Amino acid sequence: MVEEFNRDNNFISETMHQKLLDSAKTYGDLRHRDLELHELEYSTDSFYTRAFGGVYLLRDFIVPLVVFEDEQWHKEAIKDTTHDVLIYHIDQPELVDKLRSHSIIDCDLEAEVKTERYNRIKKFEMFQHLKQTQHPVQDILNDPILFKSYLNKIDIKSRKKIMSVERYLEKIETSNQFKIADIIDDKLYVSLHKPHSSLEAKHQDLIWKLLMNISPKDVLFWYWYDKEDFYTKFKDWDDSFKDWAIETIRNNI
Repeated sequence: MVEEFNRDNNFISETMHQKLLDSAKTYGDLRHRDLELHELEYSTDSFYTRAFGGVYLLRDFIVPLVVFEDEQWHKEAIKDTTHDVLIYHIDQPELVDKLRSHSIIDCDLEAEVKTERYNRIKKFEMFQHLKQTQHPVQDILNDPILFKSYLNKIDIKSRKKIMSVERYLEKIETSNQFKIADIIDDKLYVSLHKPHSSLEAKHQDLIWKLLMNISPKDVLFWYWYDKEDFYTKFKDWDDSFKDWAIETIRNNI
């Protein structure tokens, strides 16, 4: 009504005057009344925010977890001892252990090694170790014979890393004395995790995003869950690997 009164020449309108009188009779003179605003309650569950350099708040689990992407903000946060939450930086190895122990993520290597996701991760790992190739990277990754040929040409340490999952699974068939950490690269192992099957769909999406931020090795899920970071890294890749990444994404849309 105030807005209407101030519009054009309504301040001299008899109709407007009557509306004001009718309002005064109904509600009284509001000019000197105290306005009381009740507290607004807004509840939310787990989420990600870009604030403070990027923060994941996982609050629907055994104990609330806060994961910082920015190291400086993480250092500030751990000074606060008044809240009953677990605080981690995204690069802390303990974070993955905690996520696993709280049934937020899991990894069945025997099942994962049979998936297309594992093949994408393995090819990404291979790309990182290819140097001065005689064939386009896209061809090497798509052709099993070329892939094996180049795999045999790279140094033994890199070859063991790329094949570490298969090596581990072969070894535990004959003995249970081998540990994952002794054979499989930490980042590679993390990249093979997925949200626990018990999580709701909205929480699974959030955890996928977190996993892609911790160890991005699957170009498809990387593109799906963190396009900004994907494009940042994409521009520095070999042109032929870019073609492979684009082909992989297109084939899964």
